[in-house]
Amino acid sequence: MRWMVVLLLLVAACVPAGDIEGAVVPSPSVVEDAADAVDGTLAQPELISTPCAMDALSSEAATPDPGLLEGVGCGVVVVPERRQDPSGPVVELAWVRLSVTTPREEGPFGDPLVVLADGPGDAMTVELLAWATSPLRADREVVLLDARGAGRSFPSLDCGIPPAPGALPLDLVQDCRRELLDLGIDLDAHRTRTMAADLVDVTASLGLERYHLLGIGHGARVALTTLRDRPEGLQSLVLDSPLPPEVDAYGERPANAQAALNRLFDECAQTPACADTFGELREPTDQLVRDLDRPSSGVDVEPGVSGTDLVRAVVAAMRGADGPAAIPAALSLAAEDPAAAMARLQDAAVGGATVPDSPFAEGLLLSSDCADELPLAGDGPDMDGLGPVGLAVAEDVTAVRTACGIWDVAPAGAEAGNPIARDVPTLVLTGEFDPLSPPAWGAAVAARMPRGQVVQVDGAGHRVHDVDNCTIAIVAEFLRRPTRPMNDACATDRVVDFELG
Repeated sequence: MRWMVVLLLLVAACVPAGDIEGAVVPSPSVVEDAADAVDGTLAQPELISTPCAMDALSSEAATPDPGLLEGVGCGVVVVPERRQDPSGPVVELAWVRLSVTTPREEGPFGDPLVVLADGPGDAMTVELLAWATSPLRADREVVLLDARGAGRSFPSLDCGIPPAPGALPLDLVQDCRRELLDLGIDLDAHRTRTMAADLVDVTASLGLERYHLLGIGHGARVALTTLRDRPEGLQSLVLDSPLPPEVDAYGERPANAQAALNRLFDECAQTPACADTFGELREPTDQLVRDLDRPSSGVDVEPGVSGTDLVRAVVAAMRGADGPAAIPAALSLAAEDPAAAMARLQDAAVGGATVPDSPFAEGLLLSSDCADELPLAGDGPDMDGLGPVGLAVAEDVTAVRTACGIWDVAPAGAEAGNPIARDVPTLVLTGEFDPLSPPAWGAAVAARMPRGQVVQVDGAGHRVHDVDNCTIAIVAEFLRRPTRPMNDACATDRVVDFELG
């Protein structure tokens, strides 16, 4: 499963769709004209089932087996763009529904599992193939949901092209905003609380009276918001690498990324093969970042490869399942061949998967985070004690702040930053080397929940529920018996199998 390059991939390629060759121009995902999906006032959400377009739902390069579509349904739920205006514009919320793989006569089965992507801006339905073969389908249905503005939901807030290394193009952010407004998209109607309301409408439209909810990263925040606002029918939460509403995510991001990388360096130092091959990594990495930012330093710098670019690629790789294992070797290579190191890190970030041509809705990230995150943050990232790695991340945080000034959406109320706690069984999963959502955040969320428990997955980064058979088994067992303590021995015993060549 692929992952966007963190921070740079958030906004650096937010460009006007009409101005980019091969860009994704927003269009209805399954309905000829979304406005024709309803007649007049939309009194209630409208469910529309459609054939599944495998090529549009898969990020894999190989032609998928058509048999994988057996027991899979696709469609959209049409809801008002603004619920207080049911006669106004509508949006389509794309979903994929995967049936239980065990023969029906062998039931009964558990309540369905609804899965929310990270982001804001990532797509969930592109993971159809991975979920088609997931063991979690053995005893329950699985529903994949694209947030409004992301994936195959319509209208799309994808500004057009995959990001590439470089500074945040603020002029293109302005162009992107204008393009979306010209399409009639209400940028203020795309934020966390609205996504939670969308989730409730989709589950009701699909007839899910009881369901479990798995949210990844920002998807976990949507899950928590759903728990606060509309908990009816919600049987349990699985929060993978959660982004809690009360944290200053952008202010803490530079220090979190630097601390996660330092933990990885410590792991290498404690692993004989890694330590013997690469030696001490912290100071050489800091110096390498400085040198790449100074072409006169003597390092053979490829055009366009800066120290900040390298840090972005390292942090992105820490999100991939195999990324942490590749980082020491990539950093060693970077001193001789920065471009080759960048390619190696980028491959580690996506785990070898083929990334869709336009994988990320930059406009959704800006609408959501500029409303929900930045207004509740401090004056800027905490720069105290930051080395070159943290300072490079801080550059991107500052750029996002500037972009939010251009994006100009109304801030969420102060209550959007309040901690959320309810008496619903909750499993929190964290990764030891997560550069975005540190383990301490997840532990705090679990501690607030009367029936919360946390599992730290050692050797892993961001997104851990499907990092291996161990974590999948932990989630499956929790869904079957959500009130029982989890046996997490396989997760806490994981070690990094560092690449040495």
